[in-house]
Amino acid sequence: MFHCNCENDDLASFSRIVDHIADKFAPLLEKLEWVSLGGGIYFTNDGYPLETFAAKLKAFAQRFDVQVYLEPGETAITQSGFW
Repeated sequence: MFHCNCENDDLASFSRIVDHIADKFAPLLEKLEWVSLGGGIYFTNDGYPLETFAAKLKAFAQRFDVQVYLEPGETAITQSGFW
């Protein structure tokens, strides 16, 4: 598990983090079945580039042949209730 995001709503920043993990830990990642990239990624924010985000996760998963998990956290409940 890599827990390295906190209130991150910037896809460029997230992409740099994922690239760093891929470069630094490639030999280990190639041996795993799954990996958690933690949480704190605000992909439910208005205007967040979901297609690019999903493509980044897919490319990472395919490169290492791993299942990628994200912690649901606040993003899972954003706009799920009412006042």
